[in-house]
Amino acid sequence: MKSIVIIIFVALAGMKGLIAQTTLLGKVFDTDTHRPLSHCTIKVGGEANVLVTDEGGLFSLKTDKPTVVLTITYTGYKKKEIQVDLPQKEMLLIPMGKEIMALEEVSVINTGYQNIPKERATGSFEHIDSALFNRRVGPDVLSRLEGVTGSLLVDKRNADQVKLQIRGVSTLYASDDPLIILDNFPYEGYINNINPNDIASVSVLKDAAAASIWGARAGNGVIVLTTKKGRYNQSVHLDLKTNLTIAQKPNLFNIPIMSTPDYIEAQKFLFKNGFYDNELNDLDYHPPVGQLIELLEKQKNTPESDLVGISAIDQQIKALGKIDIRNDFEKYLYRSAINQQYALNLNGGNEKIKYVLSAGYDKTASELKGNSSERFTFRFNQSLKPIKNLEISTNILFTQNSIQSNSPGGYFGAYSIGNRQLYPYTRFADEAGNPLSIERNLRQSHIDSLQTTGLLDWSYRPLEELELADNRNRGKDLRIGANGTYSFSSALKLDVRYQYGTYDVTGRNYHSSKTYFARDLINRFTDISSGKMIRNIPYGGILDENVSQLTENSIRSQLNFNKSWKNDHQVVAIAGVEAREIKTQSKTTRTYGYDDNLLTFVPVDYVTEFPSYNNLFGSNRIDGNQNFGSLLNRFISLYSNVSYTYKKRYTVTGSARKDASNLFGVETNRKGVPLWSAGVLWNIADEPFYKIDGLSNLKLRLTYGFSGNLPANQSALVIMNYQPATASQVKLPYATITNPPNPNLRWEKVGMFNMGLDFGLKGNRLSGTIEYFNKNVRDMLGNKTMDASTGFSSMVTNSANMEGRGLDINLSSVNTTGAVKWSSNVLFSYVKNKLTRFLTKPSVYANSYVNSGDLISIEGKMPYMVVSYKWAGLDGNNGNPQGFYNGELSQDYYNLVYSSLLSDAVFHGSPLPLYFGAIRNDISWKNLSFSLNISYNFDYYFRRNSIDYSLLASYGKGHSDFAQRWQKPGDEKLTNVPSFTYPLDNDRDNFYALSEATVERGDHIRLNDIQINYSINKSGLFKQIQIYAYLNNLNIILWKANKKGVDPNFVGGLKAPLSIAFGLKTSL
Repeated sequence: MKSIVIIIFVALAGMKGLIAQTTLLGKVFDTDTHRPLSHCTIKVGGEANVLVTDEGGLFSLKTDKPTVVLTITYTGYKKKEIQVDLPQKEMLLIPMGKEIMALEEVSVINTGYQNIPKERATGSFEHIDSALFNRRVGPDVLSRLEGVTGSLLVDKRNADQVKLQIRGVSTLYASDDPLIILDNFPYEGYINNINPNDIASVSVLKDAAAASIWGARAGNGVIVLTTKKGRYNQSVHLDLKTNLTIAQKPNLFNIPIMSTPDYIEAQKFLFKNGFYDNELNDLDYHPPVGQLIELLEKQKNTPESDLVGISAIDQQIKALGKIDIRNDFEKYLYRSAINQQYALNLNGGNEKIKYVLSAGYDKTASELKGNSSERFTFRFNQSLKPIKNLEISTNILFTQNSIQSNSPGGYFGAYSIGNRQLYPYTRFADEAGNPLSIERNLRQSHIDSLQTTGLLDWSYRPLEELELADNRNRGKDLRIGANGTYSFSSALKLDVRYQYGTYDVTGRNYHSSKTYFARDLINRFTDISSGKMIRNIPYGGILDENVSQLTENSIRSQLNFNKSWKNDHQVVAIAGVEAREIKTQSKTTRTYGYDDNLLTFVPVDYVTEFPSYNNLFGSNRIDGNQNFGSLLNRFISLYSNVSYTYKKRYTVTGSARKDASNLFGVETNRKGVPLWSAGVLWNIADEPFYKIDGLSNLKLRLTYGFSGNLPANQSALVIMNYQPATASQVKLPYATITNPPNPNLRWEKVGMFNMGLDFGLKGNRLSGTIEYFNKNVRDMLGNKTMDASTGFSSMVTNSANMEGRGLDINLSSVNTTGAVKWSSNVLFSYVKNKLTRFLTKPSVYANSYVNSGDLISIEGKMPYMVVSYKWAGLDGNNGNPQGFYNGELSQDYYNLVYSSLLSDAVFHGSPLPLYFGAIRNDISWKNLSFSLNISYNFDYYFRRNSIDYSLLASYGKGHSDFAQRWQKPGDEKLTNVPSFTYPLDNDRDNFYALSEATVERGDHIRLNDIQINYSINKSGLFKQIQIYAYLNNLNIILWKANKKGVDPNFVGGLKAPLSIAFGLKTSL
C-alpha cells in the first residue's frame, strides 16, 4: 500500500509539473527600424539554458516557473534584462536599442577563411545581412546585390551577359568576373543554381587586405556567400516562404524601328533605282526579296493599259502599309513572364548537435513562349560535438534544373528573310490565326515550283516551328563537404576541410523531320545530277546533343590562433595549405536520320563534299557538329593571415599567399613570389585625448597589398588546335599552333592602396565610411608584337600595366525615431582607370579605335572608351554628312573613315559610369514598412542607334530616325540625320554612324524598385507572418542628360518590363 501511495504521489507531482509548464514566445527587434534581430543570445536566470533567436528574431521557452528573468545580448546593442510574468497571452516583444557606435561595428565579415569582427578589420569590406539581401525578390543571387552594395557596378550593355565589376576593371584579357565563394570554397558551377533563400549573408571583399588571402584569383574582388546554419541549444524552427512574380509583356513599340509606311517608301526608292534587280534576275540561287518587291516587280511588268491590275496591286501595297509585325510578335510569340518560388528551411539544435535542412522549388515561364525553366534545390548541413574539443560538420548541396528553350528568339531573334531582318509588313498568321509561311532562304515562287519534284516542303512557318521545337537542357550540381575542428586549447584550433563537387549539364535539341531545320538540310543535300534523287542526308530527325561535366576536389588544412592578454593585447592568426583540382570535359555530337521513338539513326559521310540541290548553295561537307574538349587545372597554395590589436585601439594586420598552378610557367612556379597585404587600424575615438562627444566613433584604416588574376584561356605550354579530316581540303587531319610556349606566364598582379575613415555621430543619427583607393595592375595580359620569323605576328604575354583610383562613400542615417521611423542609406562610388603600358604599337589611324565603348589599348587612355569621328554637320545643299580631313571640311568618306588620324578622333569618355551609386529610404509605421531605391549614374557615354542606309538595304535594319532625315534645304538646322541617296555609300553610312552625332551622355537618375512589407507577430500556429510586395524595373527616369528620349540602360529600346512580386513568409 505504501508503495502504491508513493507511485501515485510521484505521478501527481509529474503531472503537476507538466500541467504548470508554459511556453513563452518572443520576438527581438531593432527599436528604430523594427528589423528582427537574428542570433541574439538570451540567457534565462537560474538556468543553464541559452536561447538564440532565429532569422525572424523569434525564440520560444518552455518553463514551469511563474516568473523568469531574461538577459538579452547582441553585438552593437545595449544589453537588456527583463522580468516576465507567466503565462503571457500574446507574443513578448523585446525592442533593442543600439550602443553609441557605428553601424559597421555590428557586422562580422566572413572572408571564406575566417570570421573577422568589422571593428577589427583593416581591409575594405561590404556586408549585406539577410534582411537587406532579401529586400529584392528574384530567383538568383547576384541581382539582389545591385543597388545595395557599394562599389559594385552592374554592366547591362549586353543583356545576354550581365557583368559585375568591383572597383572597376582590373584586367584586359584574363577573366574579369569576381571570385564567388560559397561556404568557404570557390563556387565553380552555374551561379544561378544557388538558391538565394539559402543565403544568410554576403561579404564583398574589395581591397588587397580583404581579398589577397584568395591570391591569384582575387584581383577582380571577391563575393563571399554564407548559407544559413543551425544553432546549438535552439528549438526546432521552421520557415516557409513563397512568392509569385508577374512581369508585363515586353512593349515592342518602344523599339525605335522604321514605321511600315516609311519602310515601304524606302524600298520603293531602292526598287526605282534598280537595287533589287540582281536579286530579281538571279535564276540560279533565287534569293528572297520580300512581298513588297514582288508586288512592285509585278506592277512594273503590268501593261500601263491594265488599270485594274495596277490598281489592285496598289491596294495590296496599301494594305501592307497597315501591318506592323510587332503586333504579331506580341500576340503569338510573347507573353507575361511568371516566376513561382517556394522555400522551406528547418533548423534547430541541442548541446551536441545543430542542423539545417532546406528545400526550394522555382518555376519560371519566360516572356518568350516556348521558354521555361524549373529548379529544385536541397541542402543539408549538420555539426556535432562527439567528444570534448572536437566539432565535425558535414554538408550536402544538390541542385537540379531543367531549361526549355523552344523559342527561336524574340524581335531580335533568329527570324530572317535571307540576310535581312523580317520586313515590318510580315505576318505570322492570317485573320483566323492559321500559321503563314514566310520566305527564309529561297523566293516563295521558286519554292512553289519545287512542290512536284519530290523534295520536302521547303516553306518556313514560324508558328509551326514553335510547336515542333524540342530543345532541352538539364543540369545537376552536387557539392559534398566535411570539416573537422579540434581545439587544442581556447587559443589554438586545427580546422581541416574537404569538398567534392560535380556539375553536369546535358543538352538535347531534337529537330524532327517536320521541322524546317531538318527539311532544309535534307533538301540542300539532295543530289539530282545523276537523274535520280539521292538524299545524302537521310530522311528523319536530326539530334544535337552536348554534355559537359566539371569535377572539383578541394582540401584545406588550417591552424587558427586567437588569444588575448590582460585585455590589452590580442593576436588572431591563421596559417594553412590547400590544394584544388578542377577538371572539365565536354563533347557535342550530331545524329542524322534519328527516330525519337525507335531510337534508330542512319550513318552519313562527313568527308565527301556533296553538291547542293541544283547547286543552289554550292558544294559542302555534311556538318558533323562533333567537338571534344578537356581541361585540367591544379592549384596548390600556402597562406597566412595575422592581426595584432593593442588596447582595442590599434590593429595591425598582414597576410601572404603563394600560389602554384599548372597554368603558370615553370619560371613563375619556381620563383614563387607571394601575394601579400598589410594594414593598420586606429580607433581614434577610444584615445584618452579624444573629447568630441558629438562624433562618438572615429576610425582610420590604411592597407596596401597585392592580389591576382588568372590568365584565362592561356597556358605556359604550346596550345594546338587539332582538326579532323572533315575540316581539311585534302581530307587529312591537321593541327595548328594557336599559341607558342611561354615559360614566364604568370598571374596578373593587382596592387591596391586603400585608406578608409569610419565615423558615427552620437546616438547613431549618422554613420558611414569614406574610402579612397589607388590601384596598380602589373603584368596584365596584352598583345605583344613578335618577330615575324617566329611564325607569329603577336602573342598574348604579361606585357601591360594599368593604374586606377577611386572613392567609395557609404552613409547611413536615422532620420526619425517616433511612431514613424525613417532611415536612409546613400552609396557613392567613383572609379577611373588608365593604361600605362601596352607593348603593341598603336595605329596612327582613327578607324582602328573608333567604336561604341570597346577596348582601345592606348597608353595614357582609359582601356574602354567611346571614340568617334569629328562631326561638322550636314551639307545644306544635299544633306550629306560632313567631317574634317587634314583640318579641312570634307565629304570624302573613304578618307574620312580610313585615313583620318588618331589625333583627329574624339575621345568622349567611358562607356560605363565613372560616378555611380544609390539612395535607399526605409520607412516603417507599426507593422508596416516601405522601402524605395533610387540609383544614379554619371559621367559616361553611349552611342545610340540610328539609320544606316546600307544596312537598311542589304540587311533590312531600319530605324525610326529615317523619319528625321534631311529632305530639303534648311533641314540641316533641325536634324543630323543624313539624306537618303543612291547609289548607296557604305563609307558615308559608317562615318555618320560612328561620328559625334550619334553619341549621347548616359548620365541619369532613376527610381528602380519599391518594397512594401507587413508583419503579423502571432497568428494561430504561426509565430510570425510577413506579407510583402515588390515592384521592380519601374524604369522611372527622374532626370537624364540626353535629350533624345533614349533610356541609357536600354539603348536598343526594349526595356526590361515592370514586374510585381507578391510574397508570404511564415515561421512555425
